[in-house]
Amino acid sequence: MVEVHDARSQQFIDGATLTICRSDNSINPPGPNCRVMTNLTRGTFSMLLPAIAYTIKASAPGYKDSYYGSDASKRHATVVRLVPETTRTLVIGLRRTTH
Repeated sequence: MVEVHDARSQQFIDGATLTICRSDNSINPPGPNCRVMTNLTRGTFSMLLPAIAYTIKASAPGYKDSYYGSDASKRHATVVRLVPETTRTLVIGLRRTTH
């Protein structure tokens, strides 16, 4: 499960989008090894995925994109390694864009 929050207020962000890619294909997302999902309420995503390594990008209108484990750069993103028959919960905080 992935939860997407406002980094400052910790409130869930509705309408957030996740791009989940196999870590060996993360240089050119989206592609055939990527999945794009948009949440509807409470900033929460739940999905079944094969037990391999992934990179995850979260985005939402009015917020800067964020890669899991990094404030902005996919180069510094943390690779999420899934293990068979386990459940992981990840929290990603997005920062508002400034104008």
